[in-house]
Amino acid sequence: MDPAEAIRLVREPRSADNLQAYFERFEGRYFESFGGGGGFSPHALTAEDIVAVQLLSVSIPPTAVVALMYDDLGRDLTEQLALVPLDVDLGSPEAAVALSRDEPAWRAWNLLLGSKLGLGPTITSKVLARKRPRLVPVWDRVVDCALGEPPVGESWDLMQRLFASELPSVLRAVAAQAGVPEHVAAPRIFDVVVWMRHKDKHRDLDGHCPARLRVA
Repeated sequence: MDPAEAIRLVREPRSADNLQAYFERFEGRYFESFGGGGGFSPHALTAEDIVAVQLLSVSIPPTAVVALMYDDLGRDLTEQLALVPLDVDLGSPEAAVALSRDEPAWRAWNLLLGSKLGLGPTITSKVLARKRPRLVPVWDRVVDCALGEPPVGESWDLMQRLFASELPSVLRAVAAQAGVPEHVAAPRIFDVVVWMRHKDKHRDLDGHCPARLRVA
């Protein structure tokens, strides 16, 4: 998907309808705000963050919860998050730097993914998106399929390219039309648009979607 295609997708009338439906009916509508939001404790993962992540239809293994809350994994994650800026938006030049390899956000990603505690790319993306919603996009199998299945580790590059266009302003306009709360960050709005568009087809095809069907 290129920026022009992403913008066309967001501007379709059903995108506003889907956003409105999601933020009225799905438990994930509380992802950003649950327990005061991820910014309530901007660097340390909290119990509220764990619950918020699980509102997005994932289950964090108990061993991982304990490690994140009480062991070195959580302390190491806090150390890296403290170095990730809070006020940088995906698509900006600053985001290109913050999401580059060997930067703290990337180290936090590898820390979780490499923990061998069942924290795969989907859960890892949702944990980091909870803590840095303006910068880190939510990523799961449905979105991965719809956007063309970039290799693991390259989804941030793709999203940075998409958001370095007028896409964020288009997302904001459609979100306002749909009545999405203003605190919901642009990357999350795009995640919902794509997920709502593709989830039923993805489910019906058991996740085996031909390329021609990814965003149809």
